[in-house]
Amino acid sequence: MNKKNVFLLLLSVVLLSLMIPSCTNPEKTDHFTVMFYNTENLYDTIDDPNKRDEEFLPAFKVPWNTERYQRKLENIAKAIRAVDSLSLPVIVGLAEVENEQVLEDLINTNDLKDASYMRILGKGEDKRGIHVALLYRSGFFQPLYVKNYDVTQKKNKDHPTRPILYVKGLLNQDSVHIFVNHWPSRWLGKGKTERARVHAAFVLKRATDSLFQCVQNPNIIIMGDFNDNPIDPSLLSYLNADLPETSRKNVRLYNMQMQDFYQGVGSLFFKQWDMFDQIIVSPSLLDSTQNQLRVENNKGEVLRAQWLMYFDKSRKTWRPNRTKSRTYYGGYSDHLPVYIRLRLEE
Repeated sequence: MNKKNVFLLLLSVVLLSLMIPSCTNPEKTDHFTVMFYNTENLYDTIDDPNKRDEEFLPAFKVPWNTERYQRKLENIAKAIRAVDSLSLPVIVGLAEVENEQVLEDLINTNDLKDASYMRILGKGEDKRGIHVALLYRSGFFQPLYVKNYDVTQKKNKDHPTRPILYVKGLLNQDSVHIFVNHWPSRWLGKGKTERARVHAAFVLKRATDSLFQCVQNPNIIIMGDFNDNPIDPSLLSYLNADLPETSRKNVRLYNMQMQDFYQGVGSLFFKQWDMFDQIIVSPSLLDSTQNQLRVENNKGEVLRAQWLMYFDKSRKTWRPNRTKSRTYYGGYSDHLPVYIRLRLEE
């Protein structure tokens, strides 16, 4: 082979190597951040005749237009980035997103576009057209299986609620089971709607019990807006999620937001601070002898950045600054993000 052919062969090898995508992680890290955020009505400006989206159209009395939509996207992206400004969250659960295009617009904002997020939308029949979703960084997490669990009660079949989005995947080569929730609201009052949330807890409990039965030491991450506090029956009694240091027997799910809740910290404010947004994990994620992933400090956090809030003079407290209701505020959401850090331990 002459020198010219050798040169061309080497050149082709180099070019081919540049064309083949790398299978390695885009960056090294000693932790993975997992977060959940209720985005409070992340709608686009396009009318969908099959959804009750009139409140988020340009002709509504409080107009929803392209400029406000773009600002909403940028605000949500800023909050996601602030949860882990160094490496960005690897897994992001979301509630109240309208469709896949909204997710695509979100992950292409300036704050998030470098993270190469992929998206999974939970498919449901909610009349308002809002869904749960999962964003993930494909260099770190690889989804293997997706399922939607219907949590609508038979008696409420004409008023379907959001399903539970289940995603099984590989995180750091460990199998992880993720459940993204947005349980029925308290719109008609806590007492009148409690059974709907208890039913959602039953559905979720059956799914996690099946994992415990079929998988040895499963890594389970449950996240969502449960529209209940950690000590309400749906979560404490029926799902049976408690503090890591609980003395109760037969507890296999641990609520990472419960400690903060007992200390008066919340993720949203109405008449008081409530902790409706929570992340719940299985024992294996609190014990590094079972795998390399472990929840830092055995607890979760709430992002309580002051720029996410405003000072309510009547209540004399800081509270989340929402986007709009009877007027346009231009804020972020009426919820604050919650998150955990999974440390990599040898």
